[in-house]
Amino acid sequence: IPSEDVKPLATLLQEANEGLSNLNLSYESLLEEYKKEKKQAETLALELKAAADHDYLTGLYNRRYLMNYLDNELHRVERYGEILSIMIFDVDFFKKVNDTYGHQNGDLALKAISVKAMEIKRNTDLLARYGGEEFVMVMPQTELSRAAVFAERMRKNIERMDVTINGNILKMTISIGVASSGNQPTKMTSSKLLDLADQALYNAKNNGKNRVVKAD
Repeated sequence: IPSEDVKPLATLLQEANEGLSNLNLSYESLLEEYKKEKKQAETLALELKAAADHDYLTGLYNRRYLMNYLDNELHRVERYGEILSIMIFDVDFFKKVNDTYGHQNGDLALKAISVKAMEIKRNTDLLARYGGEEFVMVMPQTELSRAAVFAERMRKNIERMDVTINGNILKMTISIGVASSGNQPTKMTSSKLLDLADQALYNAKNNGKNRVVKAD
C-alpha cells in the first residue's frame, strides 16, 4: 500500500471518535423519542381509564365506578368499625322538563344540577350519576342524622338555583333518600344499602317530592 494512502493514526482516531459521537447522538435521539412516545401512550391510557370511569354527559363518576367504590368502602367500614351513609337524589318532574323543552335541554338541566352538587359536596364524598336523572352520593364516616342534614342542604341549594333554558328561568327540585350502614356493617352490602336509600327516595316522591326521607 502506498504510504501516501495511509492516514495518520491521529486522523484515524479522530474519525473514529467522530463516528462514535454520531452513534451516541443517534442513540440519544432514539431514546428521547421513545420516552416521548411512552409518555404519550401513558397519557392516552389514563384518559381512556378516566373516560371509562366517568359519565359522558355530566362528567361525574358512572354507575360501574360507583358500585366498585361502594363495595370497597363497605369492606373498609366493616374492617375498621366505621360508618358510611349514602344519598340517592332524583330530579322531580324531569319527564315534564324533557317533554316541554326537549331532551337536549333536559341534558343541560342535568349538567347544571351536577355542577351545583359538585360545589356542595365535601372533598371526602363521592358523587356519581346512577342513571337517568338519579344521582348517588357516598359519604364516608357520616352517620345517618348528619347525612340527612347534609342532604337537606343539598335539596335547598338545588331548589334555589336557576336554570336558563331558551331564555326561560327554570326552577328545579330534587327528592332525596338517605341510608346508612348502621351499627352492624357486617350485615350490610352495597345492594342492600342502595335498596334502603332507594326505598326512602320512593317515600319522598310519594309524600310530595322536594324533601329528604331517611331510611328506617
